[in-house]
Amino acid sequence: MAKKRLSSTLSEVFDLREGEIKKALLMQVVIFLIISTLLIVKPTVNGLFLAKFGVEQLPYAFILVAISAAIVSYLYSRLLFRVNMYRIFRYTIQLSVVSLLLFGIFLRLNLAENIVLYVFYIWVAIFALLTTSQFWILANMVFDSRQAKRIFSFIGAGAIAGGIFGGYLTSILSNHISAEYLTGVSAFILAPVLFLSHEIWENYLKSDVRILTAISQTKYDSKQPYKLILESRHLTLIAAIVAISVMVAKLVDYQFGGLASDIIQDPDELTAFFGFWFSTFNVISLFLQLFMTRRIVGHYGVASTIFILPATIFMASMVIFLFPGLLFGVVLLKMSDGGLKQSINKAAMELLIFPVSTEIKNRTKTFIDVFVDSLATGFIGLLLIFIIKGMGMSYMAVNIMLVILIVLWIYFAFLVRKEYVKTISAKLRKLNETNRQENIDYNKSSVIETIQQVLKSGTDEQKLFMLKKIRPLADRRFQSALVALLDDPSAKIRAEALINALAYHDPVIKQKAMALANDETQMVKVRAIEYLVRHEPYNQQFIHGYLNHSDVKIWSAALVGLAWHIRAVPHSIWRHELNRQIRSTLIKLSNEKEISRKKHITITLLKAIGYGRLTEFYSFIDALFEDSDSSIRQSAISAAGYTRSEFLFDSMIRIIQKGPGSDTPAIENALAAYDGYFLTLLKDQELGQDLSVVAFLPGILRKIPRQSSVDYLFTLLSHKNSRIRSDTVRALNYLKNNHDHLWFDAAVIANELKKLVTGYMDMLTILYAQSNNTISGSTEEFKARKDLVELLEARLDQRLEVIFRLLGLQYPPEDIMSVYSGITAKQKEYRASAVEMLDNILDRDMRKVLIPLVESTMLEELNNDIIKRLKLSVPDEKHCFRYLLEFGDERLALAVLHLLESEGHHFMLEMTSVAAMHYSEKVREKSVQLASISL
Repeated sequence: MAKKRLSSTLSEVFDLREGEIKKALLMQVVIFLIISTLLIVKPTVNGLFLAKFGVEQLPYAFILVAISAAIVSYLYSRLLFRVNMYRIFRYTIQLSVVSLLLFGIFLRLNLAENIVLYVFYIWVAIFALLTTSQFWILANMVFDSRQAKRIFSFIGAGAIAGGIFGGYLTSILSNHISAEYLTGVSAFILAPVLFLSHEIWENYLKSDVRILTAISQTKYDSKQPYKLILESRHLTLIAAIVAISVMVAKLVDYQFGGLASDIIQDPDELTAFFGFWFSTFNVISLFLQLFMTRRIVGHYGVASTIFILPATIFMASMVIFLFPGLLFGVVLLKMSDGGLKQSINKAAMELLIFPVSTEIKNRTKTFIDVFVDSLATGFIGLLLIFIIKGMGMSYMAVNIMLVILIVLWIYFAFLVRKEYVKTISAKLRKLNETNRQENIDYNKSSVIETIQQVLKSGTDEQKLFMLKKIRPLADRRFQSALVALLDDPSAKIRAEALINALAYHDPVIKQKAMALANDETQMVKVRAIEYLVRHEPYNQQFIHGYLNHSDVKIWSAALVGLAWHIRAVPHSIWRHELNRQIRSTLIKLSNEKEISRKKHITITLLKAIGYGRLTEFYSFIDALFEDSDSSIRQSAISAAGYTRSEFLFDSMIRIIQKGPGSDTPAIENALAAYDGYFLTLLKDQELGQDLSVVAFLPGILRKIPRQSSVDYLFTLLSHKNSRIRSDTVRALNYLKNNHDHLWFDAAVIANELKKLVTGYMDMLTILYAQSNNTISGSTEEFKARKDLVELLEARLDQRLEVIFRLLGLQYPPEDIMSVYSGITAKQKEYRASAVEMLDNILDRDMRKVLIPLVESTMLEELNNDIIKRLKLSVPDEKHCFRYLLEFGDERLALAVLHLLESEGHHFMLEMTSVAAMHYSEKVREKSVQLASISL
């Protein structure tokens, strides 16, 4: 009962979830013991060192710490090649316990006291950095970034509690025993860490494939840590912030320790003073950690929380300017540093490095925590020697240095905030690269050069691919490359280059086309003639020769080329000739016996009529909409799109009213070719309420990049049909991604997002209710309910995609879809990174709505704890069925009716009356059938 009560309390207060409590407690106890040890030995060595040497020797100690840390960092990085992180941590603890006992013996016996004190001071500094750094690396392995955001405040409370315990214990014991004996006490407290770390490794790390992979990669990667840091802007900025924060902390320590040692002369009293205040600072830190850290980090995000500590120290340093020389001022300064550093700032800094891969983190974090920290310590030592001793400046000069460093700290914090999001984004985009094709940015000179190089010296396959890729652009930057390809040895490439060349009216291309009109390859000859007819329409002898040619393909090329000319110049002298050619060909067509020739001529006539917009022949196009040959049928549909005829529009609408078919893509493309006129005809004929027509609208409007298309699609977001709503969001998403000139109403998007999220949560509770009912009932009922549950799960997945696509209208689409790929990935680390990315790019209101939803999708099992955490109420069976019948999804409604039929519910008649109002004819028919059974 007590264990259950503790579990419930931890869950409610610290948001610890199932499976997290034991490992969080173990990690908390480990850091409690490490920091307790540190807070015993640190005031002890500070008191002994300052009493023996005075504050003047501190800068020299700082320099020696830096030199020692450089040696330790080098040895440590070499050791990582041979030994895994866990074993190094154990070796560190074992060596530390032995060292503490030896220091106590040497100090008690007064053996080489001066040297031992210096070595002890350096050892404590490195111990503090090394053990805490190694601990947080282990914590990074045990928890993912989303767990860490919740749990690190709880674990950090253990560190602060250890500081309080160690500090107050030192303050009490120093009144009864001499400082030398405190090292033995600290060794006794540190020893249990060995047993606890073994428990953590065996239960939570040893079997984790991700961790084992990271360890193995670390062993085989010989790159030095500093190189890895310099290669990563994110790590470089973190290292810079660590260095500056250390220098600020040392200046704070210098002022605090210096003024205190000037006032308090007795070593034991000074040790007690330091112990009391260090513990008091930790009480403040513990309060912040327990009640503020998780809320602040969760509310403002990691990248914003890092500003709090430098801003607070800055304000405290201003107090020193106002009240110079008072102990109160430096106590307040130290309180700002000590209160926030190990609580809010510690959590933020540890989370800041999470986007970095585990193997690189293992190599670089300790280097940053030890070497960079100590290097900064040495640098500030030299600076203090130069300013205080060399120039004879006062504590006020130190305060000025402090302010300058804080300004730099804030500057780097701004930079790292951007880099943090970029690092997560890059990680997710790398995952997303396999799921999507990158859009080519033709504005980049490097892209243009690559295309030109491919067209010049690529393989035949590469040239053909690139010609088709750039064809819609008609970009003159590729014109010279196209001219060269007209002489290519490959007939396919010459033909494709001529198709691209149609966009250019150029005398050089014309001259080459004249030569290619006599090419030995038929397809090249046809393309050359098509070019010449289109660009030389006033050479009557030339055109008549091709229009009367015996080769049907040459004739076709001339006719289609002439039609394109008529389209551009409606009153051309050739219009009458084109009409005459088509009229005479139509008369002959009925007598054509050869099927393939007849088909070719028919398609040519359709293209010519469509391109030339020859209204007197539109009935010919209309008649072929029902042709048995799919290629003729789809050519007729394409030709209708070129005409933009209201008459043919009506015919195509009648086709789509029959429902989707093999010609659906061709119909969508043809109607999209009407461009802005499409919506005018749609509204004039009041087709916006016809469900069979509306179902096609998202697919059509996504191909018409106009503001009117966006505006109309927004009206479909509230359509009663869930499939239409989903297709509409996808269409809007496509327009947003591919057309920067369009405007999307942020208020409408936000409103629709809230509706979608609410609907998602409603469906989640229904899924939970139905999942809990699958264990009972007859075999038929069990199967019907199981089918409904599986369909609900699929619909939730679809709705999640729709939510993210709609979100991509309000935020950078590439980032949002990268996040979606991360959330739906199988790897836990990608899912956690995706939510963290979302947490940093969304505004506060959207974050509060979406983050809980997204986190619920990442859980493998939907249980009562999740429902309670999301503050959802589970509906009864009757409300579940009513909601699904009114939702607007045909398959869901049919699944509900099938379940009602298998169960024989007493409220089946009431539900059939709801289903009778459904838009789907199938659902209405089924409801009538069930109503008759229930009566």
